[in-house]
Amino acid sequence: METMTSVKPNQKHILFVTAGYQDTSLDDFFNYAICQVNQAEALSSMGYRVTVLSRFNTNKVVSKEGVEYIFVRDNKPRILKRWQRSKALLQEAIRINADIVHCHGFIFPVFLLSLRRKLAAEIKVVVEYHSDPFFKIMRSLQKRALSNVDRLIFANEGARRLWTEQFNFSENHSRLSVECAPSSKYMPRDKARAISGFKGGPVFLWNSRLIQRRDPITVIKAYDQFLKDGEFSNSHFYWMIPDYDQALLKEMKDYISGNKLLQDSITIIEGRKKHNELAPYFNSADYIITGSLDDGYGYGIADAMSCGVVPICTDIPTFRQITNDGKVGVLWEPGNKHSLVENMSTLIRETYHEIDAVSNAVVEYFDFNLSKENQARQMDTIYKELTKSN
Repeated sequence: METMTSVKPNQKHILFVTAGYQDTSLDDFFNYAICQVNQAEALSSMGYRVTVLSRFNTNKVVSKEGVEYIFVRDNKPRILKRWQRSKALLQEAIRINADIVHCHGFIFPVFLLSLRRKLAAEIKVVVEYHSDPFFKIMRSLQKRALSNVDRLIFANEGARRLWTEQFNFSENHSRLSVECAPSSKYMPRDKARAISGFKGGPVFLWNSRLIQRRDPITVIKAYDQFLKDGEFSNSHFYWMIPDYDQALLKEMKDYISGNKLLQDSITIIEGRKKHNELAPYFNSADYIITGSLDDGYGYGIADAMSCGVVPICTDIPTFRQITNDGKVGVLWEPGNKHSLVENMSTLIRETYHEIDAVSNAVVEYFDFNLSKENQARQMDTIYKELTKSN
């Protein structure tokens, strides 16, 4: 496939490879894949030649912000099965002949094995973890595929330790790097609320799928108790739900419908919004809450933090990493509504009276620790380690 990007002398070439895709328009790709786009653009700005290669519903080459995007079409399902490989994707990856091939996801073992076997030996392969499951079937194949690459990349120490122990990997086989978080544009709160219609104070936000492992019912029950305590009776909780478990949504609505206090204090916003539409909602909120029992990164939390929204997160490895062990916002015990009520109440008493200053501090923390520029610096260190002898 003919490409567009010129090559500079001694410029290292990074190829990102994605074996799954969402069946949408090409324009929408740059919204739903915003984290991957940010990652690629940040590395390009550091002087790397960057190509993004993805399976898609059309064949196309696009150049955007210094990054070349190559889309290839094949006859496979949009998410490859663990035993499948895409011939078109493999052929294009081999043709591109980059210095480092950076793959997303631990769930494509046959593709990874084929890729490693067909690439030249001097080409390095890294694979980035995205909250992927251990296989129950074909587990040995998953282990072999991940063993054969040069580095595994994890966003937090908890996930790294789990995979290292489960598959008996050496400590040197993996590295830590913050996962590239999406970031939305800051705008003044009054301007944002004029667009979103958010009212009340403090304003809480939920921005996540409504599924069991996000534990929304515990969060609803905790907020019910928070309201009954009466200290912040003017608060409002907006639930942005891009998709949901139908039974769980019904359970949530049934719980609210029987409670006048909750009916007056909760607004549910159903339906997925494009990333470029989220900024007014994030900038309208004071705090964002998650009940996640398990989360690979927590894009919604990090994205809100880029606008200064204070995080109230479960005490799991992902959110310890994002919040600097709860020093930014607060952590609470997963599944324990009393822990959530106690910790959110204490946090709000301590911060709501100076929410603008606290919000600014969250933005500064995000920019220094969670931004695409910081992730690019960390990946740069890993890439240089792999190519220093080349």
